[in-house]
Amino acid sequence: MSRLRVPHGALGFLAVAMLAGCSSSSSADAAASGGPTGAPSSSAEPDPGATSLSFSTAELVLLPGQTEKLSFTVAPTGRYTVNLALVGDAADAYLDVSQVETEESGIGWFSLTAPTSPSAFSVRAAVGKAFAELAVSEGKSSTTLEVVPTYSGHRTVTEWTATVNAGRSCDPTLVPPPDGALAATAPKRPRVPGVPLGTPLTITVRAGHFAGGCVEVEGVVAGGADSVTQVSVPVTDRPLQTTGASVPVRLGIDTGMPWVDAYTTLNQSMQAAFSPSVAGDATSLLDAMHDATPDTAQATFTVERTLHAWDEKLVRSLGGDLGGRGLRTTVGRWLDAVLPTLTDRAIVGHLDVASSGVASFSVGSTGGLAPADVGFPAALTDVSFSASSDDQLVFGGSTGAFPIARLAGALALGPARTDEPGADSVAAALAALVDCKTVGTTLAGSSGAAYGGCTASCVERRCTEALAAMWNRALAVDATASLDVSASGSVAAVTDDATPSAVDGTWVGTLTLGKTDVKVGGLADSSVPTAAAP
Repeated sequence: MSRLRVPHGALGFLAVAMLAGCSSSSSADAAASGGPTGAPSSSAEPDPGATSLSFSTAELVLLPGQTEKLSFTVAPTGRYTVNLALVGDAADAYLDVSQVETEESGIGWFSLTAPTSPSAFSVRAAVGKAFAELAVSEGKSSTTLEVVPTYSGHRTVTEWTATVNAGRSCDPTLVPPPDGALAATAPKRPRVPGVPLGTPLTITVRAGHFAGGCVEVEGVVAGGADSVTQVSVPVTDRPLQTTGASVPVRLGIDTGMPWVDAYTTLNQSMQAAFSPSVAGDATSLLDAMHDATPDTAQATFTVERTLHAWDEKLVRSLGGDLGGRGLRTTVGRWLDAVLPTLTDRAIVGHLDVASSGVASFSVGSTGGLAPADVGFPAALTDVSFSASSDDQLVFGGSTGAFPIARLAGALALGPARTDEPGADSVAAALAALVDCKTVGTTLAGSSGAAYGGCTASCVERRCTEALAAMWNRALAVDATASLDVSASGSVAAVTDDATPSAVDGTWVGTLTLGKTDVKVGGLADSSVPTAAAP
């Protein structure tokens, strides 16, 4: 007689121990023992020559509600009609058939579906004078299994899911493997309760759906006093799924590379365009004020300027700093202060991979500013992309031509606001620094008019207009640039299905400034810059 054990609990396994049995007693003896007489209900009469019936499996494990195909053998060989029945409180357990017609070999097949909760019952099979009975009773037959993931990858794991299923079903081509019927989750070592003892099992573990592993075990034995058993499961990464990937990318420029010399040359050119007079900033400012004066009053402006020595007067009233290279030096300092911004966030955008495998790179900001505001391309062209099995990304592209002086000038607003917090433009910061109101009162003098009826407030406006014109000259420096980018790095994060979502690496490239090519490069990652845009 075989015994089927079902542990307590909804997650307990149905443990079925089927021990082969046979009887050669008479029909009267079978009836007296409570067994069936073996009389079939079908039209086929049982073969009176059947002498034994035995199950081919001595032990079987079923999960609650699981269906398993079973077999038995009737001897001697031949075709038989075998009656099957469940006796007692079988709950919701059931057989797929009540009669089985055996093959010529005497082998018959049927399926048993386990109850969804513990229950005590018997399964009877009978043919002629032979019968076997499979008894079901409750008993301790499980342990708690602690699954230990063995993972050498670098993907970030916050939670592991471990599962257990009856039988052997690991498929090494599936990462992660499919879940089993019993499951548990934990940050490090999930513990699965109700795992059957001494029976073949498939044990899986996964992190999201981006990494996982599977092992088959012949059977576990109870653990220590707390009945916890450990099993290690090797874990591998699921290959990167690049279709539909959208990876934020930040490209910073290393200020220790040769391109800084080229930028310094650009800075000097912009300073020279801003204040070209060798006589100093006061002279450059007055020259620009002359140009801002209506044509009909320019001659008068020149006469009064010479007659009243406005150049020297401005130097005396505003200080030698203006008369020397004060404004020009300040502009150069603001442009130099752009470099940390470019180091931190020269280009911020998204690398996207379409279902066709074609990649694109959209530019969200340049130095923290919208590309359209600084004349920078909205996207890289000729974008390339590849991903390797060891979680490495390689990508690249080109910006095409853009006015680098305009970009540098736009970024200079941040440093200018550090000196003049209320300024809404670099020109406004310059006007506040020079104090155009003082320029107006200085040139208008006691007469109240500087030239041709232009009062102190009129001169103040000319000063503001002149500084804006001077700054626009700096922005108009002929310095067209283009940038080629080649980046590589490790995948720093993936989504649940192993799609890359962050990268951590570097890039190198060539910055073409006019006719000069200089090497450039820096960080390439997915960090969000913390510095505020200018």
